[in-house]
Amino acid sequence: MIQGRCQSYGKSIPYFPHINALRRGLKLRDEDTPVELHEKAVFNVLAIDPSLEKYLPVYFYLHLLSIPSEVYPLPQHQHGQELTSAIHEALAAIFILNSKRQPMVLVFEDWHWVDEASDSALKHIIGLISPHPLMILVIYRPEYSAIWGNWSHHTPIILNALGHLNCENIIKFIWNVDNLPEGIVPVIHERTGGRT
Repeated sequence: MIQGRCQSYGKSIPYFPHINALRRGLKLRDEDTPVELHEKAVFNVLAIDPSLEKYLPVYFYLHLLSIPSEVYPLPQHQHGQELTSAIHEALAAIFILNSKRQPMVLVFEDWHWVDEASDSALKHIIGLISPHPLMILVIYRPEYSAIWGNWSHHTPIILNALGHLNCENIIKFIWNVDNLPEGIVPVIHERTGGRT
């Protein structure tokens, strides 16, 4: 399973949740040197499928991952919508081809904070996955307007807000405590709308 977490600070970074999913899937670590990042990214992309090499150049995987490359230079001819379409195609290709090696689940959390580029890329990917062993789980709050189309392979699951007792149990579990300060549960419950 690959998880792509979308955080509020990711809103200003185009493709942030997809970048996060790529980093996890390609086993890239923050402590890797630029040379190690390049070697790992190229090796792991090609291990998925050699046909993905065409997406390695700086405008695609290496560009999205902010990995400089002299071996895979920046294509000069793609801009605007052509570039956007190429990025969408590259992201769909890596996830779909990886799912052919083994069934895969992509989990995108906090999608209500997503940037427009990431949202557009995800909708492109969702439109292609029905014949593949790839499941995408997108978690978002009600304020996000989910327009996924009428795909037969789309199943919305709506979770109701948690009650005070469930909220309290989750907080205790996360904080690893048996007791909470008095009055904190109602405050957290109110601020989160029961979606702790």
